[in-house]
Amino acid sequence: MTIVRSLSGWIVFAIVGAFAAEGWAALAALVVSVISLWLGFRESRTAATVVIEIATTVFFAGLTVLLFAAPQLHPGVWVSVASQLWLAGTVGVTLAIGKPFTLAIAKREAPPEFANTPRFYAFNVTITRAWLISFLVAAILLAGLAIAGVTNAWLTIPIIVLAIAVPLAYTRRLVGELRVTR
Repeated sequence: MTIVRSLSGWIVFAIVGAFAAEGWAALAALVVSVISLWLGFRESRTAATVVIEIATTVFFAGLTVLLFAAPQLHPGVWVSVASQLWLAGTVGVTLAIGKPFTLAIAKREAPPEFANTPRFYAFNVTITRAWLISFLVAAILLAGLAIAGVTNAWLTIPIIVLAIAVPLAYTRRLVGELRVTR
């Protein structure tokens, strides 16, 4: 469940944002993100294994400052669009530099003789691409809602949750299949 903890700030932001002002939702997400990052480093994980936590903390630190410094801003659904694009950008950069964000996490659980193989790397590229696609699709759907003027949390929250749940389920399925074929 490392990835769920890694993304917990985004989940908290979506939930708290449905019931509180965006600044407070961002602050709650920042607190959760910092805790998640701290827990990741406390487990002796390297920066490569907490890429999402670092990106999340940076995003919510900036958003919190912005929303409290300019309380007249009410970005609404556009914050959710920006958050999905931020995650997609983070994941995309890890792919572009040849270090898929899932790789370091997966190496912690994979047998060493398998963790350094081209097949393992390719497997993680596939999984990381699934996360990238999921975040991009969520951003597009949320942007469509924003353009249409729809701000209903009952529509936005499921999109955000599915942006995490779908690639998580896909990852679990692929890992299960890989274990069977190894």
